Amino acid sequence: MLGGCAVSGNGAGAPRDAGSGAGAPLFLGGLTANLAEEQRYAATLTRTMPRDLRGTLYRNGPGIFKRGAARIATLLDGDGMVIASRFTDAGIEFQNRFVQTPRFAEETAAGTFLYDTWTTSAERSLDWL
Repeated sequence: MLGGCAVSGNGAGAPRDAGSGAGAPLFLGGLTANLAEEQRYAATLTRTMPRDLRGTLYRNGPGIFKRGAARIATLLDGDGMVIASRFTDAGIEFQNRFVQTPRFAEETAAGTFLYDTWTTSAERSLDWL
């Protein structure tokens, strides 16, 4: 459920080459899916959720791997995103929010990567296509 929550529905439509360079492995289970915008939706359950499982699971990690024609090189370089998975009587709700840093705002406005990341220089981000 966790990897697939980054993709609407059940995750079956997640592109193979969604983020960490050409041919991103399927075993990453949606972890490299590019999320270009914030989302909030009820997750589709394919199994019964345990009756006592209630609360909110927070995760942080990368979310944007591609801006315009540019792509970053690895899973570790995506823009910061916080994910909340809320387990309720009605099911599971997914919501994500991007960390609103000045660099994030500048790159969002520009539609491309302007700053180097841990493994990808901004000018080399076009070489990964």
